[in-house]
Amino acid sequence: GLAIGGMEKDEVIGKNIIDMVPDVIESGRYEKYKEVIRTGEPFIIEDLVPHPIFGDRFFMLRLFKVGDGLGLIASDITERKKAEKALYEREEMIRALVETSQDWIWSIDVDGNHTYSNPAVEAILGYHPEELVGKSSFDLMHESDREMITARLSAWIEEGHGWKDLLIRWRHKDGSWRFLESSAVPIFDNDGKLIGFRGVDRDITERRRAEEELRVHRDHLEELVMERTREIRDIQEELLRRERLATLGELAGSVSHEIRNPLGVIDAAAYYLSTMKLKDLDDRAKEQFDRIRSSVRYSVDIIESLLNLTRMDEPRISGINLAEFTSEVIDGSDIPSTVNVIRDFPKRDIMAEVDPHQFRMVFENVIKNAVDAMNSEGSLRIKARTINNQAEVSFTDTGPGIPEEDINQVFQPLFSTKAKGIGFGLSIARMVLEKHRGSIEASSKKEKGATITIRFPLIRANGETGELKANEVESTISS
Repeated sequence: GLAIGGMEKDEVIGKNIIDMVPDVIESGRYEKYKEVIRTGEPFIIEDLVPHPIFGDRFFMLRLFKVGDGLGLIASDITERKKAEKALYEREEMIRALVETSQDWIWSIDVDGNHTYSNPAVEAILGYHPEELVGKSSFDLMHESDREMITARLSAWIEEGHGWKDLLIRWRHKDGSWRFLESSAVPIFDNDGKLIGFRGVDRDITERRRAEEELRVHRDHLEELVMERTREIRDIQEELLRRERLATLGELAGSVSHEIRNPLGVIDAAAYYLSTMKLKDLDDRAKEQFDRIRSSVRYSVDIIESLLNLTRMDEPRISGINLAEFTSEVIDGSDIPSTVNVIRDFPKRDIMAEVDPHQFRMVFENVIKNAVDAMNSEGSLRIKARTINNQAEVSFTDTGPGIPEEDINQVFQPLFSTKAKGIGFGLSIARMVLEKHRGSIEASSKKEKGATITIRFPLIRANGETGELKANEVESTISS
């Protein structure tokens, strides 16, 4: 005891406690000491005692009655007090970090009920911490996330571990949804039993929005790149088409005359021999002469198509009555009787400005393609109408249709799906429509035929541009 107090024996023996501890009266301890002697009840107190060498020391003083006097046992608890102070300071630091954190720090029991929430939850979800304590966390979760957490919770409890970077959607007090990234660890009691979870949720809503905006911008950029790529490809294809046409034009210009002359001689000779020189030919011989002349005409048609494709003149515009013009082309076309032509025209006139010669060529080529596609047997519906200030004529056959992979190629020169075909007809049609500020397109359904639709500017009968009224487009259908 003398060593603890840093005093010599003669400094203690025979001394009054009032002389040894100057503030014993003012502190009220002197009266407490007398009470212990009077009642016999022991008294325990922790006190700071100055030491001449080691400085201030903490002691636990146990005072008790001994005879008519007072006994004392002093235990040095300085190290314990230092540890308690360090622990307190650490707890205060942690408490300050938790209370000022921008992340939501929380704890729940094994049923998912909140047992603690730091103030950050108000900025994140709009709730005061007191509003959440005792409430189920599942009530604020998005339904899909609630189902996911519920399905995993029993396994987490059984295995005694938490989770990391789990994305959970929480309902804000204003009804909106917030994206939180959640991590948690288990809480165990003194017996090692898991009693809940403690975790941190970080609000990543703005980050998610930024990521979504970035994704939208990225997708838009990809669309722009793809669109530009398509434009470049279309330009390249158009340049290639024009280069091909230029080559064909040079070829056609140089050989058409040389080919026409011998073809004319062959045709004249066949005619002369079959009608004048060899009048008594049998049917088989006549058939062969007819085949010769038919092949000559087919060859001439190819030359004419080639010339039309490569040296198309500028349109000589004049007004036409679309129904009358279309009927004239149908009547003048070589359509076999096995093809039923359905004319679907409006009662009122549709007036358009076109080059009649060039448009006759367009209609004839489209009709011929349709007849060939049906192997000269089926139905061909030709419909005229107005739409969006344009005249529209569609040709729908009942053939096998155009394969999907070929639908965008049918207007290219030299492309044909027919065994006997050069691939000029629809190319010429497109060129004519382009010169008339019009368009041509193909559509098809497998085994249900194909439709070629052409559109071009129209005029009213009085010369004004515009759509016809509703009662002007009633149709009359004839076969």
